[in-house]
Amino acid sequence: MIALLLDADAPQIFVTVSDDLVERGISAGELVKAAAAPIGAKGGGRPQMAQGMGTDRSGITDALASLRGAIVRQLEAG
Repeated sequence: MIALLLDADAPQIFVTVSDDLVERGISAGELVKAAAAPIGAKGGGRPQMAQGMGTDRSGITDALASLRGAIVRQLEAG
């Protein structure tokens, strides 16, 4: 899995997930949705790849925390 948050005037998030993690219940689309709110983003995608673009740079740290929490929840549920 690769998750990238770009700290820019329009913050962006990109997540890719390998097929074996998708089989374990990890979804890139769901991870982007979890991290999107703190940066005022909209986005989505497929279980293997998703992205979003936001408006609030100040939410990057919270977006990362949300992303980590979503990964843990998805692994526990899967």
